[in-house]
Amino acid sequence: MNRMVSVIVPVFRVEKYIHKCVDSLLNQTYENYEIILVDDGSDDHCPEICDEYAAQNEVVRVFHKENGGLSDARNYGVLHARGEYIAFVDSDDYVSSSYLENLVIPMIQNQADLAISGLLSVSENGEQIKSLKYVDILDEEIEILDPVETLKRMFRAKGVGVSACGKLFQKSLLLCYPFPNGIYYEDLATTYKIVAECPKIVYSHKITYFYVQREGSIMHRKPGQRELMGIKIAEQVMQDVSEKYPSTRMAAISRIYIKIFEYIPNILDASEDEIKVYCLLKEYAKKYYLEFLRDLENSFRYKIKATTIVIGYQPMRWLWIMQEKLKNVLIRLRLKLKNRRVFKYV
Repeated sequence: MNRMVSVIVPVFRVEKYIHKCVDSLLNQTYENYEIILVDDGSDDHCPEICDEYAAQNEVVRVFHKENGGLSDARNYGVLHARGEYIAFVDSDDYVSSSYLENLVIPMIQNQADLAISGLLSVSENGEQIKSLKYVDILDEEIEILDPVETLKRMFRAKGVGVSACGKLFQKSLLLCYPFPNGIYYEDLATTYKIVAECPKIVYSHKITYFYVQREGSIMHRKPGQRELMGIKIAEQVMQDVSEKYPSTRMAAISRIYIKIFEYIPNILDASEDEIKVYCLLKEYAKKYYLEFLRDLENSFRYKIKATTIVIGYQPMRWLWIMQEKLKNVLIRLRLKLKNRRVFKYV
């Protein structure tokens, strides 16, 4: 019950966030672990901050290297890890004090090959955005899953995210499936391969990982060819799992549409460039449209969204704008009701 865990934290231009990240890792209830800070050629004060942590805490190890990107930094950390188990934490995220214990203990107790934690998306000021805790299935805190069920949930974003963060891996599997260098969405291209190699997976419903969504992140930019790579990778994943695990095909097609839906809010200004991006998204949507409609797991709301994308830019734009207005009205209504309740009971 005391297996060594290496927590790998790639570091690049995050001096605003790194203290909260590393401090949360130093506060773990699980004792047998190391923190590997991989300075990926950061040109701010991060290298000095990392060195200060290593000088003051014996569990922290620092490696400085030339910039090679997130995948390269993670792979570098894996090669230098001393632990049998490995967890990844992005340097602008943070975790609860029970994060490692919540992964390691259930994994060992159940003789599992992979452990997954609940994850919560938060804004930079800590406000909740979206939980990846899938509460619609049962009340137990721990579930035992097989790889097919895990892949289905991962592709449909039902509790299991595609991110390498919030998971505990065996080092041996990460050596077999390193993260691909030079591409975005490396998690989407890699994590499913590791899941497929794990006969027994333990999923803890406790939310212990907090994913900070920054305004400068990829999903908040106007989409271009770089950002649209996520859809291309999702399609490659779908083609791969369709051959090896045919029962996951529909779920993998849903992942393609989830990626499409993520980009739509950023192309609603009707500029020439945005309409060009829409045309690319429409081609992907049309390709799998009938299968997406036949999938009983997809909600009616998602099918309406997919239909407007296939029909044309203006119907799609109208639906998304109206949806945003309705959401804002509901937010104001909830705030008004909340304020009334507060006033009533003061």
